[in-house]
Amino acid sequence: MRKEIGDEAEIIAWIGPHIRKDHFEVRVDVADYYRASAVKAAADDALESIGEGVWHLDLARFAKEALKQAGVTEVTDCERDTYSDPEHFYSYRRDKVTGRHGAFICKR
Repeated sequence: MRKEIGDEAEIIAWIGPHIRKDHFEVRVDVADYYRASAVKAAADDALESIGEGVWHLDLARFAKEALKQAGVTEVTDCERDTYSDPEHFYSYRRDKVTGRHGAFICKR
């Protein structure tokens, strides 16, 4: 990212609502994928064993590490959980009904 934008540019990222660690259960294959990824430095903090072969996964922790490695200078996490807030957010894991989320990127 730095190569395309330049070293002096301020790069800011915002992590939006998503399923949070307390509600995001994954099996060992997904945990292993993240442990072997380019952001494996975050694995110790982002993965918590909750039983044999089952883990809680902190997506925000991995996203923050990936953004840092990409040269992002500031990351803000809204800390909203789509799973635990049905009044405001759709969650397939909660509702078992397909829906859509959106995201955007802008350059100033």
